[in-house]
Amino acid sequence: MASNGSTRNEWQWQKRTRRERRRLHREAERTGRGPLCGICNLEIDLSLDHAHRDYLTFDHVVPLARGGDLDGEIRPAHRSCNSRRGAGRPRATMTKQQWARSERPRTLLDW
Repeated sequence: MASNGSTRNEWQWQKRTRRERRRLHREAERTGRGPLCGICNLEIDLSLDHAHRDYLTFDHVVPLARGGDLDGEIRPAHRSCNSRRGAGRPRATMTKQQWARSERPRTLLDW
């Protein structure tokens, strides 16, 4: 049986993710675009079913298994990207074509 402290943390996490999902949905309605995955930098389709592999999840920037905090910094991520990353560091998963299409600041290499 879970202690009262862990139940409270789980409830706070669920409340936080619901609030963040609502914010991302409002922003997508306003801009016409979904959020970008914090791991692969591709757009997340917010209309997908929760069982879909590209469904919106939240990735802890510092994984919980590596000392991260449940209340720590999070970023939107595809379910498949978040699962693939696990407790490790993000892998370079983007192709050159995806990198060229992604929204990123221009650098001297682009000129």
